[in-house]
Amino acid sequence: MHRSHLPAQKRKARAGIFVVAILTAIVVVIFVGRNIWHAEVQHEDHMQHPAAASASPSGTGNGPV
Repeated sequence: MHRSHLPAQKRKARAGIFVVAILTAIVVVIFVGRNIWHAEVQHEDHMQHPAAASASPSGTGNGPV
């Protein structure tokens, strides 16, 4: 059966699945891109300030927790 002959309900379902898949792909690409960007920024920051990057997040200077 040709796609244009499918009942309206099946076409709507396929269109809905297609829209959800596109939106999910956009969210995943943005998430991965921001993580890659953040990793690069952290690496650059670590290269510029190696002593500050090794300090603990609590500010006590005891290193990683």
